[in-house]
Amino acid sequence: MSANPHKTIQNLTAKRLKIHGDNGHVLILPPLEKNCQLSEAEDQQFPGLQRLEMQHYIRILEPRDAGSIEPQIKTLLYGCLMGVGLITYIVYQVLTDAGKKPADPQYVRWLKFGSPSLFLIASGLGIGLLFILRSGDTGKAFLQWISRWIAQALSLLLIVTLGLVLPSIAFYFFGGGRDLISSQNSLAKLGRSLQLIFIFTASLLPALLYFLFDRQQLGTLRQRFEQQIFRLDPNIESLCDVAAKYGRQIDEIYGRETGGGEGRLVRATRWPILVATVVMTLGWMLTLLPAGPQSDTVQPGQLLDFFAPQHSALIFGFLGAYFFVLNTVLHRYVRADLKPKAYSSITVRMLVVFILSWVLGPAFGTSVPGLMLMFMVGVFPESGLTLIRESIRNQTGFGKIVKLIGSPTKERYPLTELKELDVYDRARLLDEGVTNIEGLAHHDLIDLMLETRIPVPRLVDWIDQAILYLHLDVGTNIIAASSAQHSAPVTVRTPASAQAMSSHPGLEAEDEKPQTPKVESADEAEDEDEKPQTPQESADIEGLRNLNTFLQSNCIRTATDFIVTYTKGKDGALQSRAPNDLRSRLQVLCESLEDDEWLDHIRHWRASSRVVDQVLNASSGGFSPPPHASVTIADFESQNGTYHSDFRVDPRAADLLVATPALKMIGVKPIGETTYQTNDGTIETGSFGLARIVVEEETTAGRVIFGPDNAESIVPLWVIESLGFTVDPVSNSLKRVLPIPSKKNKPAS
Repeated sequence: MSANPHKTIQNLTAKRLKIHGDNGHVLILPPLEKNCQLSEAEDQQFPGLQRLEMQHYIRILEPRDAGSIEPQIKTLLYGCLMGVGLITYIVYQVLTDAGKKPADPQYVRWLKFGSPSLFLIASGLGIGLLFILRSGDTGKAFLQWISRWIAQALSLLLIVTLGLVLPSIAFYFFGGGRDLISSQNSLAKLGRSLQLIFIFTASLLPALLYFLFDRQQLGTLRQRFEQQIFRLDPNIESLCDVAAKYGRQIDEIYGRETGGGEGRLVRATRWPILVATVVMTLGWMLTLLPAGPQSDTVQPGQLLDFFAPQHSALIFGFLGAYFFVLNTVLHRYVRADLKPKAYSSITVRMLVVFILSWVLGPAFGTSVPGLMLMFMVGVFPESGLTLIRESIRNQTGFGKIVKLIGSPTKERYPLTELKELDVYDRARLLDEGVTNIEGLAHHDLIDLMLETRIPVPRLVDWIDQAILYLHLDVGTNIIAASSAQHSAPVTVRTPASAQAMSSHPGLEAEDEKPQTPKVESADEAEDEDEKPQTPQESADIEGLRNLNTFLQSNCIRTATDFIVTYTKGKDGALQSRAPNDLRSRLQVLCESLEDDEWLDHIRHWRASSRVVDQVLNASSGGFSPPPHASVTIADFESQNGTYHSDFRVDPRAADLLVATPALKMIGVKPIGETTYQTNDGTIETGSFGLARIVVEEETTAGRVIFGPDNAESIVPLWVIESLGFTVDPVSNSLKRVLPIPSKKNKPAS
């Protein structure tokens, strides 16, 4: 062990930690810092670091003593000596036919020279490998890099060989290559050579971009995800929470994290790259190899004819698909998102375009408009399905059949309705199973963050748009529940939305009888599109369109935009600008957004990302009991007095907890039940009531849990902070912070 050993301190939170030690020493850790080194003398100034580690604020990595290397080297040399001796003995027995004949003197000289050389080479490699392994995670990462480099080199060699050999064989044996080589026409040889070079380049370029892909360090990607998840998930407080909630998903993508903070790459098959290269090579062979002048003499002006594709629906469909594939690969290459899985979708797209070309080719022939149409089908294969459906639908007697068969191919919530979502981003989302807006709004956002390298702000914005779009979609069932003068149609998508609507008497039918909103599935809603609409339904749809237009005209494009502007209260700008017939719809829309799965995460992401400082005490006097605060509890109506005591301040508590007899004595009545976690981790169920809470002459109100008879009184830290106080980590007492944080206004009722 060295004379001046170091400890590595890691910050497990997204806060800037200011750790106070003895003699005025302060250790400042930036958010998620993972490589803060402490010497032995510095470590002695912070005796309370172990306590902070138990509270999941920090992680301490102790120095490792690798021990003496001398015994391991001796064992290695003995093993090499025995191995080389055994090999030498076997070779000598083979040369002498097990001692039955004398060995050739020349072989004996080579044996005398080769055995010591083999021993030296084996010993050198063994000692070098031993030192690499003893260097810890760095050495293991180096060996992993060597094995990965060898595997990648072999894969690249196989793919390049196929990309070069297949066109060469086709040209030599089936494209007149043998005759051309023996001919004296130099321009023809030049044209065919350039043609082959173009085929080689076009076929191998998408695969070469993968192998040229400058992969970012896995540790950097992991750290970036950790920073983003703290901002996105409101329930995450430390890296321990991240590991418990998302650890398995992170390890599957970035590999297991080593002690140095780097990741170990998860092995992935490269067969999709090989198959995609073969398909593209075959496509370019069909496109160009038969093309070119067929005469014995080639003029200089005919060189471009070698690059003229065949006029076929299949060829132009392939060209359209290759155009899309090349741009997709380039986008993912720039975004550092090029994975073998991407080449599986490339292969499927190529094969789908081939099938559509065979089906649509006879209908459009080889005319210029037909070939241009097939090129667009290659770029957008879904347009080919639409062409097939509409072509058959126009035929007499097939309309109803196509209606039954082709209607499922019509996308109800296309991603094209979202802003700033181009065709390549839609293709990337399709690779992850997101086919429409509803799928995006209800997809696992964390999976999209891990699997794609799409910037998280863009993902958050798309999902934010998708949530609002689904609540304002005029294509879904519209509840015709409105009065004669104030119709207020809304889109009912969930039971919570239905409850929100039924709670507003202004949203009733013409006969003044409240109607129960009906929640219908997507299939039922799709069938409704084919039924004729009543005048009332048409008016309701028009009203919802007016609501959508009103929101867009007021710069509202996402669900959080609407919530922020609406929660300004009755006197807010949005309510003042809204016509009378839209105000009730705005309130229903705000209430119906409350149950969306990812809305809390999105709102947390859009909140301020300013780094918060947290002061901790790791001095020798820092092992004081938990902080307490003087709190007074009183009922709102009862005259039975108050309950006053020293409450323990708990940073993880959500509600106050007081012994049941004390609450009954002052007249607090239970109004509901909730669950809470005790100090030993047990989940308990208890009643709660509402009470007036007074801390240092500052008053608020909140829930109080009826605890066991001998329960310790607890007050959450957030209640203390909401009243303008904080806990001084040095004195372990309350400290007033001015000004008092302002409370958010609630939506107008």
